[in-house]
Amino acid sequence: LLNDCDGLGVKIKVDGVFGKDTDYAVRKLQKIGSIKVDGVVGPNTMKTLLFLPTRNKTIDEDEWKAVWGILYYEGGWDPGAVGYADQNDLGLAQVNRIAHPSVTIAQAFDPYWAIAFIINYLGNAGKYLGDDIRDQVASYNLGIGGAKQWIAAGRPDVWLPSWSTIERKPNEYIDRILGAYKL
Repeated sequence: LLNDCDGLGVKIKVDGVFGKDTDYAVRKLQKIGSIKVDGVVGPNTMKTLLFLPTRNKTIDEDEWKAVWGILYYEGGWDPGAVGYADQNDLGLAQVNRIAHPSVTIAQAFDPYWAIAFIINYLGNAGKYLGDDIRDQVASYNLGIGGAKQWIAAGRPDVWLPSWSTIERKPNEYIDRILGAYKL
């Protein structure tokens, strides 16, 4: 099985081993992407590998800001991330497997699936909450039902959800997510 590394002109055998050919392909991508060439697939390389090729999808700029911020703050550009506060939050998108029981562990840790999950989630939230990207982003943290309750409460800066004993700061979360976008 061969992979052309998304047009990099490097052919490698996909074998699950980070060998010399994979190292070469990573370094070539880093050079092309004008990022530090170190052979390490860290946050900057992950952004280049995963996010930029999906940038041509047909969603608007505000939605891209939201996707970027969620990837940055929720999963830290780490496809193997496991939640600190909740071990059920997995992968780049920090998909909570209790809230989303149909999501497999393999899906949660698949970077491309995670990006599509965020895009689809925000689109679905828009069906229930309207076109306001801030409300859609709030729902990523609160759930759609929680976002509806927060909206009905007047979108307060500090809010105690009916299902929790922990106060939330939805506006701070939204600002952090939407303010993270950098290309």
